[in-house]
Amino acid sequence: MSTSLIDKLKNGIILGDGAMGTVLYSRGIFINRCYEELNLLQPDVIEEIHNEYINAGSELIETNSFRANSISLLKYGLADKTEEINAKSAGIAAKAAANSDRKIYIAGSMGPTGLILENEIENSRCEASAAFEMQAQSLVQGGVDVIILETFYSIDELILAVESVKKVVDIPVVAQFTFDTGKSSKFKSKGITPEKVAQQLTGCGADVVGTNCGAGPAALLSIVERMSSATPVPVSVFANANVSEMHEGRMITLGTSPEYVA
Repeated sequence: MSTSLIDKLKNGIILGDGAMGTVLYSRGIFINRCYEELNLLQPDVIEEIHNEYINAGSELIETNSFRANSISLLKYGLADKTEEINAKSAGIAAKAAANSDRKIYIAGSMGPTGLILENEIENSRCEASAAFEMQAQSLVQGGVDVIILETFYSIDELILAVESVKKVVDIPVVAQFTFDTGKSSKFKSKGITPEKVAQQLTGCGADVVGTNCGAGPAALLSIVERMSSATPVPVSVFANANVSEMHEGRMITLGTSPEYVA
C-alpha cells in the first residue's frame, strides 16, 4: 500500500482534501476548543467532514490530528490521551475511506510542537523528538498510509520531525514547510529559499517534500515550481484558499471564494 502511494505520485497526481480546522470553525465550534479531542467526543462530526471531502473528489484525506502531539495536548490536560486521540483519528478516517468505492489514502497529520528549538537546546530537541515518535507510532497503529508533517515554520524542527518519524515507522513521510510569503517576493523565510528547503528535506529522508499554508494558490504555485527544480522526489502543496489567521498554531481561513481557488 505504501509503495503504491509513492509510485502513483511519481507517475501522476493525488488530489488531497481541504482544511479540517476551518470547516469545524464554520460549523460553530469555537477556536478555543481542542479540535483533536473531537475524535473522542464527536467522531461523527469528523467522519462527516472526511466523507464530504471524499464525495468532492479527494483521493487523500488527512486525519484530525494536527496538534495531537503530547506537548500541544498538555495545555488542554490531554497529554495522557495522546495515543488514543491519534489512533482514533486514523480510525475515523479509515472508516470514511472504507465507505468509498475508490481507493482513498489516509495521511496522518502532524504539526509542530510549539517548542523553541533555536540554539540547539538539547532538552527541547529530545522532548520534541519523543513527541513526534509517539504521535507517528500511534497514527500508524491506527492504520494511516502516510505521515504528513505540515505547517512547520522552523526548518530545524521540520528536519527533526522527519528524522524522528523515519526512525520509528516504515511508511512514506511528506514534509511541508510554510514560507513567509508576505515579506519577500522571493518567498524567503529567514533567508531560506524553496530550493534550499527542498534539498534539505530530501537530504534528511523525506519521501515527498512540499509546502502548505502561508498564502493562496497563486503564490504557492511559484514555490512549487522552484522546489520541483531542486529535488528528484515528488512535491506536494496544500495552499490556503486565501489569507489565513493563526490560532493556537493552526491556520484558519475565515473567508474566500471558490472562484479564486479555481
